[in-house]
Amino acid sequence: MANHKGSQRKKKKSLAKDPRILAAAGVILLAAVLLILFLRGCGLSHRSPERIVEALVKAGVRGDEKAMKDCYGVRTEGPAELQEEVKARIQYYKAHNADRLSIRDCGRLFEEEDSVCIYVIYDLRLEDGQEYPCCETFMTQKREGSFYVLTAEQVTEDMQELSSVHYEAFMETEAYRSYAKEYDTFIRKNPGYEDKIAGKLNS
Repeated sequence: MANHKGSQRKKKKSLAKDPRILAAAGVILLAAVLLILFLRGCGLSHRSPERIVEALVKAGVRGDEKAMKDCYGVRTEGPAELQEEVKARIQYYKAHNADRLSIRDCGRLFEEEDSVCIYVIYDLRLEDGQEYPCCETFMTQKREGSFYVLTAEQVTEDMQELSSVHYEAFMETEAYRSYAKEYDTFIRKNPGYEDKIAGKLNS
């Protein structure tokens, strides 16, 4: 019996040192890790309306049309109105010459069944180092357990009315007041900035 156990130990030891087995084990382990990361990343931003809105504005600054369309739940070219909306957003960021944005606040204005209206406050970093404060709202909707941004065409009149009512209340919050104060400060330091951006977009 002692000899048998000894041979088993030697066999296990030799297997552990076999480079082919070590390489195969490494490949299996790597594949498992990548699969876990893929599953976490695939749908991570879709788990909440806040995440999907943040993903949309970040993709817009990068000029990543594919990632932006994914935020709308479209993996193909998509309808004409979606293409226009995506391109308009990218052009807007390009007009600012923004290379990065930092999100300061993101939350919910209201929820109505599977629809959630999200506000996001962020700063665009301009080429001269200044930060341009922005505040936007997006309507999102939950479909099959994932959230997607709605295009302007998909937003109903009822959604628009609810957004207006809740946005008025939002303007009384500290988050909005802080944004408004910084925006006013930026405009005072950079008179004519809005006209400059409008000129670029209309040219």
